[in-house]
Amino acid sequence: MRLRAKRPNPPLMVKSCLKLIYNHNIVTTASLTLNGGAFL
Repeated sequence: MRLRAKRPNPPLMVKSCLKLIYNHNIVTTASLTLNGGAFL
């Protein structure tokens, strides 16, 4: 029986989520800086 095959890889999922959040934060920060750097 391979029970581990049914559940996804938690570390990989966390790493992917953090990567998405990290990239989103970079884009958001860049947009804020370009649109109105005074708010930072």
